[in-house]
Amino acid sequence: MHRRTFIKSGLRATTAGLGATLLTQRAHAMSSLVHPNETPSPGRMNHLFFIVDDLNLALGCYGHPAAHTPNIDRLAERGTRFANAYCPYPLCGPSRTALLTGHRPESFPMPNNEVAWRNLAPDLRTLPQIFRDAGYHTAGFGKIFHHGIQARDLAAWKAAHPDAHLPHNYEDVCSWDESAGTGMPWEIERHAQGPEQIIDGRAHGGTSLHTIRATHPEILPDFITADHAIGFLRNQRAGAGGQKTKPGDQGFFLGVGFHKPHVPFIAPEKWWAFHDGLDVDSLRPPTWFQPAELPKGTRKDERFHRGMDEEQRQHCYKGYLACVSWMDEQVGRVLAQLEASGLAGTTLVSFVADHGYHIGRQAQWDKMQLLDPALRVPLVLAGPGIVAGQVATATVQSLDLFPTLLDLHGLSPGQPSQGYSLQTCLTDPDTPSARPAFGWVHAGPRQGWTLRTDRHRYGLTSWQGGTPEPYLIDYQADPDETTNLLANGTPTALQPLVAELDAQLRAHYESSNAPVA
Repeated sequence: MHRRTFIKSGLRATTAGLGATLLTQRAHAMSSLVHPNETPSPGRMNHLFFIVDDLNLALGCYGHPAAHTPNIDRLAERGTRFANAYCPYPLCGPSRTALLTGHRPESFPMPNNEVAWRNLAPDLRTLPQIFRDAGYHTAGFGKIFHHGIQARDLAAWKAAHPDAHLPHNYEDVCSWDESAGTGMPWEIERHAQGPEQIIDGRAHGGTSLHTIRATHPEILPDFITADHAIGFLRNQRAGAGGQKTKPGDQGFFLGVGFHKPHVPFIAPEKWWAFHDGLDVDSLRPPTWFQPAELPKGTRKDERFHRGMDEEQRQHCYKGYLACVSWMDEQVGRVLAQLEASGLAGTTLVSFVADHGYHIGRQAQWDKMQLLDPALRVPLVLAGPGIVAGQVATATVQSLDLFPTLLDLHGLSPGQPSQGYSLQTCLTDPDTPSARPAFGWVHAGPRQGWTLRTDRHRYGLTSWQGGTPEPYLIDYQADPDETTNLLANGTPTALQPLVAELDAQLRAHYESSNAPVA
């Protein structure tokens, strides 16, 4: 058999197998965890919820000069973009759990991806679960949740894997009428073919800086996720007069979780080629080579740029943007089907990232730093009733999306929320900030707490249980985070500001499961 024919036939079999194993449709019988359905109201709005992994502000609508993201940009043009939104924890599991439950990670506590928050709060209802309990049909495709294995499976799994780390779980059975996950995406991505490189010497997967110029994008997880969402929307096609013909007038909540631009940087060849000629030198921040003098506990990796040389750094920067464009293409495919199904006029759309990512800032290539690149996220709301083309400037938090979406759909959470509705910002985009955005991290020997106001970031970090060290950044004078104003002690002129921010920070975390040490 000719080699090219062999590869293509093998890929067809692989893709078919993936479709069979990844798609899991459920009619859940979880009576002990699901509240009784409310009576659906006729003509209710649907909701399309996008969540993206490791996406910083490398989007055209956020002003990145080299990002090619026409679909997300158009979504922002027909809705409201939040210019200053921040996640509460720079890691997938804790930040997603906060956003989807309205409860901050330190309230569980959930300092990593291995914690199964359902074990700690079994009666807490998630955002899609509340929609489901209200009579909506809920569907979740791709990576939406991220947490440890659930309690009912834990004993059996530990018995079978006594020496292994607790596995990640992208499911939440209480939340969905139907769902399709992607397992561990990098296990699928390795079959995409094409030239590949291992940049930092780690095995393919996880957090490795591994790249592939994929020649078979149809088997990549995000393409499959978009296909599932497109198939769902086709089945919801509106009839005459815009009335839904399937499955009646109950309305739907559709969650779509895209993995890219999470590492490994694997994108189709066309998007690599699109960015090949990019002048990375013109985009590099001042801290590319000389990080700010920050406390030791601030950085995840003590190796600057993970030990990469200049050529590798440029390659990975282009790879990140290629992955962003690939993800944007999938967002566009789903939005095009929403239009084709006649449902755009009756569907609210939200777009958010779980957290950001450092692509060279502070000489880092990761998240888990309590700085803007890791904590600042894109947040867009669009659809009926949302003012088009406006930019909300207040400092907000991603978990504020939880009460906001419930408010927009007229649903009651039936439980406390630690987020705050953003409806006032949607009405008046110049609404001033009501509170700082708080962030926490606890990983191995380091722990940190931070708050972000409109102008400053103040934080404390400790190393191996030592006394927390402070840092302060003034974004009005220093948008690239080049200078820690407290590196050599607290200047007299800054003492009142530092005292005020320190008191706010300690008070916020004092009543949580992560008080400042």
